[in-house]
Amino acid sequence: MNQNRLEELLQSAIADLMVKHYRMLEIRTRDSGREPVSEVAIAAQLAWILRTNSGLDDRWDVDIEYNRDGSEVKENQNGERRRPDVIIHRRHETGRDNNLLMLELKKDWNGAQQGKGGSPEALRKLRQDLDYQYGVFLSLGMNRSEVVRPRWGWDTDEARLPKDKKDYDFVFADKVLGTLLKSGEAHDRSRYGA
Repeated sequence: MNQNRLEELLQSAIADLMVKHYRMLEIRTRDSGREPVSEVAIAAQLAWILRTNSGLDDRWDVDIEYNRDGSEVKENQNGERRRPDVIIHRRHETGRDNNLLMLELKKDWNGAQQGKGGSPEALRKLRQDLDYQYGVFLSLGMNRSEVVRPRWGWDTDEARLPKDKKDYDFVFADKVLGTLLKSGEAHDRSRYGA
């Protein structure tokens, strides 16, 4: 699968997450002083959407926090155990043809910069170590001062992840993002009656 098609599938899954699971990402939760939903919970929903609603070929498996490389425990070259947030691969197989995408998800950009979990650099290194075709660093922009505004960077053999936040691409144009957020609010009201 080429990068353009994979970007379309992932962008569609993120849009679906923002609309159908708006409550997980909503700003009122963050502003109320309550802790936002965990990255693992968000990654699980994103993986579920990728598996069931994205049009991804059935030959691929989508897993979260998966700790195997073939039948071995996933480790980087330093022997450190790593579990990417979301991967698209073929279980119990190794090699580039069976390892499509490795995604590191952050609720906000600051988490990556403060050493909480995976960083863009760690993702790049792990993608190379485990021979994945593509790596994506996705920040949902869920910090207290921003509207949910996803940004991503892609790591491939031809292009490395940017080092600076401003060099990451927004997943959606402003108009599309506004439509998604309004649709999410409407879906939330119809689902929960609030």
